[in-house]
Amino acid sequence: MKKLLSIIAVVGLTSTISMSANATSWATQAGPLVMCEKSNGEVEYIPTLLCRTSGGSFDKNLTNQW
Repeated sequence: MKKLLSIIAVVGLTSTISMSANATSWATQAGPLVMCEKSNGEVEYIPTLLCRTSGGSFDKNLTNQW
């Protein structure tokens, strides 16, 4: 019983650490966040995929710009 509880505790701790690391990584499933300049002059801090699909541009050498 003690082994089972320790295994559950380790799994819970590991998943919590993993989820918190992903939350602070400045990246999303749509790519890293960048300052996107759209064709109308508007600038937004959005993922690279959304920037590309909206016709915007960004400096590829400057990801995680904040």
